[in-house]
Amino acid sequence: MYCDKAILDPRFDVPNKILRNLSEDPTFKASEYFDKFASLETNLDRINFVYQNFEKFEAYPPLISDNKDDLLAGTARETGNGHFGRGEFRKALDCYTRSIQTANTKEVMALGFGNRSAALLKLGFYAECLTDINRALKNEYPDKLKFKLLARQNFCKGQTIVENNAYDPVPTFPAFEKNASIQCARNCIEIMQNERYGRHVVATRNIEMGEILAIEKPYASIVTDSVSVYCHECLKLCYNMIPCDKCTKALYCSDNCKDKAYESYHKYECPIHLSLDPLLIDSSKRLALRIALISRNEWAGSLLNESPDEMYCSDRFKEVFNLDQNVRQRFTHDLFGRTTIACGVFYLIKKYTTFLQEYDEDRFKEILLSLLLICSTNTVRVNEVSSTLGEYDVCGFACSHYPFFSMFNHSCWPNVCRSYHGSQMVLRAIRTIKKGEQCFVTYGPSYLSDNIVGRQAFLFFHYFFNCGCKACVESWPKKSIVDMFIKSCREQGENFFCALLRRKLVREADADVARKHIPSLLVKAKFEELYLPPAEDFFVNDTLDFCYSVLACGVFYLIKKYTTFLQEYDDGDRFKEILLSLLLICSTNTVRVNEVSSTLGEYDVCGFASSHYPFFSMFNHSCWPNVCRSYHGSQMVLRAIRTIKKGEQCFVTYGPSYLSENIVGRQAFLFFHYFFNCGCKACVESWPKKSIVDMFIKSCREQGENFFCALLRRKLNLKNCTFRLLRISS
Repeated sequence: MYCDKAILDPRFDVPNKILRNLSEDPTFKASEYFDKFASLETNLDRINFVYQNFEKFEAYPPLISDNKDDLLAGTARETGNGHFGRGEFRKALDCYTRSIQTANTKEVMALGFGNRSAALLKLGFYAECLTDINRALKNEYPDKLKFKLLARQNFCKGQTIVENNAYDPVPTFPAFEKNASIQCARNCIEIMQNERYGRHVVATRNIEMGEILAIEKPYASIVTDSVSVYCHECLKLCYNMIPCDKCTKALYCSDNCKDKAYESYHKYECPIHLSLDPLLIDSSKRLALRIALISRNEWAGSLLNESPDEMYCSDRFKEVFNLDQNVRQRFTHDLFGRTTIACGVFYLIKKYTTFLQEYDEDRFKEILLSLLLICSTNTVRVNEVSSTLGEYDVCGFACSHYPFFSMFNHSCWPNVCRSYHGSQMVLRAIRTIKKGEQCFVTYGPSYLSDNIVGRQAFLFFHYFFNCGCKACVESWPKKSIVDMFIKSCREQGENFFCALLRRKLVREADADVARKHIPSLLVKAKFEELYLPPAEDFFVNDTLDFCYSVLACGVFYLIKKYTTFLQEYDDGDRFKEILLSLLLICSTNTVRVNEVSSTLGEYDVCGFASSHYPFFSMFNHSCWPNVCRSYHGSQMVLRAIRTIKKGEQCFVTYGPSYLSENIVGRQAFLFFHYFFNCGCKACVESWPKKSIVDMFIKSCREQGENFFCALLRRKLNLKNCTFRLLRISS
């Protein structure tokens, strides 16, 4: 049960509630309030400063209970039966898992296990099927239906049971090569520190392509997507999960993981998770609370200062806590927003759990806000291989914190790549790294997929720095893996082998094929590194990176093997062609279906669905449109927002508007997402950015010709302009 609607619930809008109440005092001055907040030196001072108003105005987030419900379980089971009857066994399995999650009584849960065992049998998971049958029989499965389970059980026992392992074994390196100062690393690297780069990783000897640098387990993880098939404790891929006994959210691969999670953190998250969801709306915030809970015995009883002589340990909280919080680089409103979130979480933990009966309140406040700041720039998405668009792509199913990985700096032309074996991260050299050279990873942007404007904007917005890598300094042109693939296939030149290999891996994600060809790719990559300019050796290197990722994860092979789609539509090549075409089309023609939201006191939208409207795609963009759109459910209504003369073109906005974005931001967004430079009147004449809030305030003060519009806007907004106004004032 995910409380999506609660995200819009004004009860959870803590910043607005506090600031709205403060503004009712005629002596209150926003600039003075935020100046005082910005002058505070410690995270504890920041939380106490905000929390006093939090208590004064009772801006408490409410408790939303999460109850098991046999009626919901029955509905989910019936939906699963419908999918099962149509041969959609994978969808049926998810519905049966949902039924098991929400079941309140043993009998209803047993029915869910029994039905899921049937879906598992159809998918060929015989070991998992037997496990679910045993669970059903132990949970008061109806006697009149047991004959079906027993027959299914006998059938499975007669089958050859093969463990369905989605991952290759985690690679290792010899014990004598272990690093003496870094727990998870090989002895070919070390952590250095200087004024320009801060702490960073350098090579202590020449490192060849393909060498493993480190194998790191996460300090903490949370599942983000595909929540019904990944264990919330160990992230193992599992098709027969078991639920938490008390809530409808957590799923585990075994009783051992369930018990371990409950004792470590879930006993505190479980009673309040539906109230936490609207506050911790992104993965990094949820991960921050998880780390604060699991590390409680470390931060409660020891000093967290690092010693230069001790080993760097990925399983120790000290390494997490001493990462940079970037307090001075943040805008005041960002720091204030995270502080109010910390206040809300602290209140829920204090009021509805026993956590603070054992641990110091002030210490917890300080740790929580510190982790909210740290995790905003040090949360890593755990990925699987995806074959989207016929090029290397990733699909994230969890977010984790890897302390040692956070020591690596970013480059848009990295020499280190990462792959995942379950939750374990493997770091390998993707280029030759000479002794004394720095080891770089990518934080996301790459010169292969993004232009320099988009890369720099992303890195500054998310990580507070301007990239000075070779690709950025020399303004390397963006490279296209797809274009190189097509060129290599047409010319059948030196990269034809890579193109054929890539085509095979994209279609099948076959780990055996990847394993077989890695040695020859390493030889070819080494040759190109020696004889090609740096910006021209990308295709072989990226194919090598792709192979390592395929080697780590074979999930898409399982999906291909255990779905019935291509049994019904046997023209596999036609399906691939249609799918790729639609992926390309929808990347620029998908429209977000919105609801009106009054967040921050100005016109804003909240998307709750995505749709494709073929006729709407005929409209071109303008940052000063003459047509607007609204939604009645899923139906889009297009209206003229200005007078449009006969023969004039009708324009909509694809998102950017001169009212809310400056010209640089608009052009960067449109080029990055839609591949064109806007030539509308607002861009050609460089109209200055306008502020709806400033116009609102000006109209109210002057009570001139726009006073009526200001009053109407104030009436239509469910909340006033307070938070936005104060943020601008600061």
